[in-house]
Amino acid sequence: MANLIGVSNMLLGVDLGTSTLKIALYDYESKNIVILIKENIDTLSPRPDIAEQNPNEWWQKFIIGIRRIRAMGYDLEEIEGIGVVSQREGIVLMDRYGKNLTNCITWMDRRSEKQVETIKNTIDEKEIYYRTGLRVSAGFTATKLLWFKENMPQVLERASSYLQPKDYIVFRLTDTYITDFSLASRTLLFDIHKLKWINEFFEELELQNKFPKVYWSNEVVGETTSTVQRTAGIPKGIPVVAGGGDRQGENLGCCKARSDSVAISLGTAINLNVSLTKPYIDSEMHSTTSIHLLKNRWLLELGLSSGTLLIKWFVDNFAKDLGDEAYNILTQKAYEIPEGSEGLYVFPFLIGARAPWWRSGIRAGIINLSQGHNRFHIFRAILESLSYNVKAAYETIRNASNNIKNIYVMGGGAENDLWLKILSNTLNHKIKVLQIENAGVLAAASLYLIKNPNYLQKVLPETVVKKIYIPDKYKAHKYNLLYNQYIQKIEKYFIYHS
Repeated sequence: MANLIGVSNMLLGVDLGTSTLKIALYDYESKNIVILIKENIDTLSPRPDIAEQNPNEWWQKFIIGIRRIRAMGYDLEEIEGIGVVSQREGIVLMDRYGKNLTNCITWMDRRSEKQVETIKNTIDEKEIYYRTGLRVSAGFTATKLLWFKENMPQVLERASSYLQPKDYIVFRLTDTYITDFSLASRTLLFDIHKLKWINEFFEELELQNKFPKVYWSNEVVGETTSTVQRTAGIPKGIPVVAGGGDRQGENLGCCKARSDSVAISLGTAINLNVSLTKPYIDSEMHSTTSIHLLKNRWLLELGLSSGTLLIKWFVDNFAKDLGDEAYNILTQKAYEIPEGSEGLYVFPFLIGARAPWWRSGIRAGIINLSQGHNRFHIFRAILESLSYNVKAAYETIRNASNNIKNIYVMGGGAENDLWLKILSNTLNHKIKVLQIENAGVLAAASLYLIKNPNYLQKVLPETVVKKIYIPDKYKAHKYNLLYNQYIQKIEKYFIYHS
């Protein structure tokens, strides 16, 4: 490994994801990630509706990652700035002494379904959607605050500040409570048009606004402290920017916030997003709109409830006997099964249906299962169902931005060749798999130097495509018919379970 002592032009990026913490050293002169460190993050789930993470673990894993970088001989004195992106919507209650009073209730947590109904019964749902760009869902922050109010009121009262995941890391780096516009816009309490907190929402829900000051993601909010220097070995005095949400970061890193390029992340959950120059509010409330990392940019997105989460669940429960090659064996066997999985349908809603359906009470199902089917049929049907749900979400994006030229795909699911072929045929569109696998952490590192959209080309590397999938005319036609059949089935499924 090369020793970087004396090398300049270095930025540090941090991406606190749902399952992995990534730390990258980025050389903005050569536009290369010099080193990338990954640390796993544990999720605590004592019952199905609970998904918590320990903020202290985030910080300890960060320290471990930084020490690994230093042990490899990298000179952290050369870091010019630090940026952080993270999973969104989670909430950590902090006291005035800088101690977290709670674990983080993450975006995956569904304990606040009751509080969803409280909000809907208190404030008109369409008014919430128009002003915040969000549908009322247990994933968003306001419902979690109401849960604390009803179940842990004394802890909520003791809290001096509400932090989202990225904000916690920034606090540990700078000893300052802050948040940014991208995360503020994921709370159900922030006006994405006027760019300010909605005071009357706090009043109607009888919540105190203890969110910290809001900054743009590329604004410097503090410097690394002597404590960080002592515990992690990062020099004191390095500027730290406010940072932002990981989805916004992914879009910036791979699409350069362009309105003609859609990013599809095939991760734990699937997310489709596109950058817009003004907020998009659709009459059917299928999508959500958040504030981007840069001024005068918004992010239209549709977050599906399942992605590789469903695939992993299936492998863990039905293919452990295949060992380390389970994914490869399942994929190869699924190749032999014709389009449509011989009449088998999967509804992939392990944790409820999010965009574009938004039915939290719905759960997953396998329909039309017969003795002629086996686990390889189910595996292919899972890939097809996830692709159908992507297409249903993509229709909303096409309505908002009818000039889509590029569809970029990233995430763990982008390694599955069969899935990408199915997806390209289902969308009937060329899809491009990015060489860059770490768009979020790249964007985080770059934020310190990105003063406005004109700086993007100077700081970020060119988008590199490692593989292109072109739809097959015959299969695209067949999948269009199968998609229409799937939509009919799913509508009946929703009616039956309503």
